[in-house]
Amino acid sequence: AGGGFVSELSAPGTAVGTDGDQVLVAWNDNGTLRITRYNLDGSVAWSRAFTGRASVTHIMSDPNHAVLFGGKLTDSIDFGGGALPLGSTPEGSVNGFFVLLSQAGDHLMSRSVGMSEVNGLATNGESIAVSGIYRTQLQHLMMKQFGTNVRPFSTGLGVGGVNAEELGVGGRVFVGPTGRFWWNLRSNFPVQIGFPYLLVSE
Repeated sequence: AGGGFVSELSAPGTAVGTDGDQVLVAWNDNGTLRITRYNLDGSVAWSRAFTGRASVTHIMSDPNHAVLFGGKLTDSIDFGGGALPLGSTPEGSVNGFFVLLSQAGDHLMSRSVGMSEVNGLATNGESIAVSGIYRTQLQHLMMKQFGTNVRPFSTGLGVGGVNAEELGVGGRVFVGPTGRFWWNLRSNFPVQIGFPYLLVSE
């Protein structure tokens, strides 16, 4: 409470998150993706190993203490719900993904999301929001929702969500307790260079 030192943890990892006083870490280990939950004293609560490589850029907990992580696959990986396929366009890979594990580390959900990069990932325990880009000859901003309480939205540049011609970058996203989300994006539609704004759903 007074800001005094409690403990120190040193662990390899490319993405780090927290769940209360526990730490969540993701890293690649010689062709194996590892997700580990550490206790405050540095001991391992559990660790899960998945054959294959992936760049995990986001890892976090939800209000139910489930573990959500995502990023970009290098290899097709089976997280417990079947192997996630790899995709591509002539301009590069389309391997964005996310995985939801239970508090104990068991598989709950895993999805390929049809994005070239995942730049934002968030959950409120009922819904998951994924933000990123889809790269063709141009760069398209993207947002997808999964779960039981998704919200309709429009950027104002398209109808019924994100129009396929909306160019730019989907950035950070936050999902509130009611399912309402806040999405930070940068639009290049139709010709503006890097016009940033914050979209708030209903």
